[in-house]
Amino acid sequence: HLSLAFIIFAVLLRYVLQLKHPAAKIFSSKAYYFSNLLIAAIFLQIIYGAYVAGLNAGLIYNEFPKMGKGIVPSEFWAFSPFWLNFFENHAAIQFIHRLLAFVILFLVVGFFAYSKKAHMSHIVKSMSGLLLLIVFLQIIVGVLTLLYHVPIWLASLHQMVALALFSVAIILNFYVRR
Repeated sequence: HLSLAFIIFAVLLRYVLQLKHPAAKIFSSKAYYFSNLLIAAIFLQIIYGAYVAGLNAGLIYNEFPKMGKGIVPSEFWAFSPFWLNFFENHAAIQFIHRLLAFVILFLVVGFFAYSKKAHMSHIVKSMSGLLLLIVFLQIIVGVLTLLYHVPIWLASLHQMVALALFSVAIILNFYVRR
């Protein structure tokens, strides 16, 4: 249901943006596809965040960056068949959520650098800078949520920042087309 809520939110946000600016032409197809990749990665991360919350996976491995004795938890492949690890294994789900955070950081830094180099519009450059700021904030809040054993107020803040990150990515995607 969280996924559906984010999809409905994205459709409504996109609709509002189209009402404000009805004629949108693709400015840079490379940047447009890159921003679509960002939205997909953020959406997947939100889904894995829901798995972490739903399974209380944040209550294990309350350390960072290691998970036990290593970066990858020893029980990552504990379930059989192997694909269950991606949906039911608490340690694997928390690891994937952590890994996706850094994949998204890498993508956002890449988009930010590209927007500066590719002579994008001022609003695209500003939105990519805002996206970079929010992704850093989100990682910090996520790590603090984990280190403090998932207090509700911090977990809620982590979800709110996720919505902000998703929103800015959608807005960026819209303005890249202009």
